[in-house]
Amino acid sequence: MQPGPIVTIRDLTYTYPGYNTAPVTALRSVNLDVAGGEKIVLTGPSGSGKTSLLRCINGLIPHSDRKGGKFSGEVTVAGMDTAMHSVAEISRVVGTVFQNPDQQIVTNCVDSEIAFGLENRGVLPDEIEVRIRETAELLGIEHLLSRETSDLSWGEKQRVAIASVLVVQPEVVVMDEPFSGLDPQASSNLVSVLDELNRTLIIAEHRVGHLADLMDRIVVLKEGTILYDGPPGENLSVVIKAHGIVLPESGCRMSDDTSLIRSLPGNGFDHRTPVIELIDVGFTYPCSPAPALDNVSLKIYDSQITAILGSNGSGKSTLARHLNGTLKPDSGRVILFGEDTSGKHVKNITHLVGLVSQHADYQLFEENIIKEFSFGPENVGMSDEDVKSRIPGMIALFDLGHIDPKTPPLRLSAGERQRIAIGSVLMMKTPAVILDEPTLGLDEGLKRNLADTLKRLCRERHSVVVMTHDLEFASSCADRILLMDDGKIGYDSQNREAER
Repeated sequence: MQPGPIVTIRDLTYTYPGYNTAPVTALRSVNLDVAGGEKIVLTGPSGSGKTSLLRCINGLIPHSDRKGGKFSGEVTVAGMDTAMHSVAEISRVVGTVFQNPDQQIVTNCVDSEIAFGLENRGVLPDEIEVRIRETAELLGIEHLLSRETSDLSWGEKQRVAIASVLVVQPEVVVMDEPFSGLDPQASSNLVSVLDELNRTLIIAEHRVGHLADLMDRIVVLKEGTILYDGPPGENLSVVIKAHGIVLPESGCRMSDDTSLIRSLPGNGFDHRTPVIELIDVGFTYPCSPAPALDNVSLKIYDSQITAILGSNGSGKSTLARHLNGTLKPDSGRVILFGEDTSGKHVKNITHLVGLVSQHADYQLFEENIIKEFSFGPENVGMSDEDVKSRIPGMIALFDLGHIDPKTPPLRLSAGERQRIAIGSVLMMKTPAVILDEPTLGLDEGLKRNLADTLKRLCRERHSVVVMTHDLEFASSCADRILLMDDGKIGYDSQNREAER
């Protein structure tokens, strides 16, 4: 490690170019020093500039960002002025874990993905093999080494992406919400790995409680400006609350203890007619050695929020895609509002079941927010007048009023994209709504708003199913909890009374 700061930022301002809209200033006169070996957590509301700051440190801003952006100030990393050195040069010092692992996975096999960076650095094959095994063991992904990357769950991909960065041992590691897709056990393991990491570490995260013992400093951003830079503690809470940033009710530390699940509601058997029913459903992905869904039977009812939890790769996302007909079972049946979905095309189901994908980028494609909110309801037959009347309320509900509605959604922050994706599905007013990891990129205040919105939907007789690793979010809104493991449902709080 070099003496003194390894990262120095002076008067950094960055404005994204407009696209038929006004330019957006993401960072405003930011000054920051990071010492060699220091571990820093960046936090702040969705859209506060966390990702932009990381992209300035790794050189993607100003080199690889959209043309027309305005960059001023100075960013120096390991003695390199990032404006004067290429991204390739900077990447030999700075390793980056992106929000979306699909943006950085470049090979079709886990082994080759982890080896990719080492091969580009000319590391000898024997050493590559050793370092792959050591890193995989460290992150608990030895069982994934022979797998195809396309067959992995979101959380499994996230751990592979992290391994591909840590294996090359960069001096500086920047990580953009690396815990967002991880189950509690994987999150706990990653914290332990990072705690032992003898590298400079800069992590952007919304949920900071589990990082309290890891971080040396916490930097709080709002609207591109640093509000607080110092140790976590009482003064931090005072500062951020004064600026309207919401902390979890449990304070800085968040529990990921699965004992929380046992405190959730158990209402016994429900004798109503289910709106969705799975009967002995089995499904196996091509070339996969084991089924993703293994003889699953399940009933979903109206006026109820069902949260489905489980480890990475347990089958939650596969189940979600069966609930709206995107996937068809290899065996068994899916009954939707009394009709078997086996002979129905997904387009004939979308008016009944809306699905929010695990990552917003998978479902946003329109050129602006207005068109994104309009597409779904127009395609299920909602009148233009009704669509237009609902859009202002949806923009207000998801705190998007500060954004020009003509902005392309994919140009926004991850949290803003996530809110638009959720809003675009809720616009359709489907009687059933499935949300796969909906809290990705959302700060605490936005998560509370989402929980309140889902509760209101239930009061209006909708059915809501949430796949999530966020135990606190589940406890804040769920009426029923399911636990999945190896493609099976191992626990159902609805049946707890019967178990007694």
